[in-house]
Parts: sequence; structure tokens; C-alpha cells
Amino acid sequence: MLDTLPVFEIPKDAEFSQIVVPTAFTAHMSYFCCNMLPARVCPLIVGPTGTGKSVCVAKALTKELDQDSFQSIILGFSAKTSANMTQEIIGGQLTKRRKGVYGPPVGKKSVFVDDM
Repeated sequence: MLDTLPVFEIPKDAEFSQIVVPTAFTAHMSYFCCNMLPARVCPLIVGPTGTGKSVCVAKALTKELDQDSFQSIILGFSAKTSANMTQEIIGGQLTKRRKGVYGPPVGKKSVFVDDM
């Protein structure tokens, strides 16, 4: 698997928070997300704190999956995030199908990511 990773160089103008070093773990995450999500299979991704699980999934959702087929809604929760705020953020990204029924734009799929 490691021999399939691209040569990695950090761009001189890169912000530290945007640097993701490709490893066997990131390659596995990318592969699973890009193959399981289009097949409507929901992966459970586990691992120690700080290993980049959320970063890898966010990268797959926003850069590696077909953006014409998937809609990403990225939420950042904090101690001040309320249920109403969460509902407003998600509801603002969805379209109304009929009374009380909302969903992603027609022809797209939404993926919900929960950090337990």
C-alpha cells in the first residue's frame, strides 16, 4: 500500500493546519470512504484520538468523492452549540421535498458524520 502513495512535499505557502501527510492510514481511509459511501455502506471509523480520522473523512467528502453526487455539510460542535443551531445549519443546506420532509438537492446524497 505504501508504494502507491504519491511523493509528498509540503508547499512553501502551506498553512500548518492544512497539511495532511499521506500515510498507509490515510490511504486506507480514502479507499474505504470513496468505495463504501457511493455504495450506500456506512463505515464505522475508529482509532485513537489525534490520528486524523475526522480530517481524512472530511478530505474524502470534500475533495475525493464526486461533488456532483454528494453534498457535504461540515459542522463544528462546541460547548455553545445548541440543538436549534444544529437544526438550522443542517436545514439551511437541505431542500424541502414536501411538508415536513427535507433532503439533499435532487440527484445528490448527503452523508452525516458523527464524532462520538
